[in-house]
Amino acid sequence: MDNDGSRLDALSEKIDALRKEQSPQKKADVPDRGNVGWGMYLLSQFFSALIVGLCIGLFLDRIFSTRGIFLIIFIIFGVMAGFLNCYRCEKLYNKEKINKQGD
Repeated sequence: MDNDGSRLDALSEKIDALRKEQSPQKKADVPDRGNVGWGMYLLSQFFSALIVGLCIGLFLDRIFSTRGIFLIIFIIFGVMAGFLNCYRCEKLYNKEKINKQGD
């Protein structure tokens, strides 16, 4: 019975060691994106939402044989989603900036 307890302790130690090896990197080890990187990230977030709205609008216009009403509606939704994505990214940027200044 004592042998089983020691084997479990050894297994627990091995598991803990592997978890420490595979744990995510610390925030300090993550490279800085820089201003250009953040700008490109914002542009990609905005235009991807706009393109998705455009594609959905075109698809629905073809299905229902309408003349651009769904295209206009979903482009507006795409622009709104793009601005929402940019707002979320800006919040993340400010959080990373504050964390970087705190270090």
